[in-house]
Amino acid sequence: MLQHPLENNWNFLFKKKSDTDSWNSEFKKIAKISYVEDFWAVYNAIPIPSLLPPGNEYYFFKTGISPDWGDPKVKNGGRWYIETNCGRADQIWESLLLACVGFQFEVDGLCGISLNVKSKTIKIFIWTSDINCKFGHDVRRILGTKECLQFVNHVNSHKNIFKI
Repeated sequence: MLQHPLENNWNFLFKKKSDTDSWNSEFKKIAKISYVEDFWAVYNAIPIPSLLPPGNEYYFFKTGISPDWGDPKVKNGGRWYIETNCGRADQIWESLLLACVGFQFEVDGLCGISLNVKSKTIKIFIWTSDINCKFGHDVRRILGTKECLQFVNHVNSHKNIFKI
């Protein structure tokens, strides 16, 4: 069977809500994604974000990059994020996943995406390797939205640098 390689290899991770303090030990690798066919097999087999219980998280990162602020490839960057209702989150998550595997970002520096399920909303994060306002505009173009996006750098996680 002919397989269609992706531009980048990706890791799909899951983190279940836990009361422990151990950040990295909580990650469960769902799959390594190298081909379009791998992506669709995994995507169609896992629950959509709105069906996840609060506190659970998905991560979709380029192979070799960890979803950790201390990772050398992300420590000088940050995260764009959008907080939305659960139904809209499913559409946003799918659009961003397809943009990752379809190499649709026009600005360099994408490390990965993640989502965190809250009780009434879902936060979706786009992790970048540097601080670049143009990346937020690129995300809005991909999503076809004018919803508010905020950026938090990894050096000072409590301060929004950009809001568009």
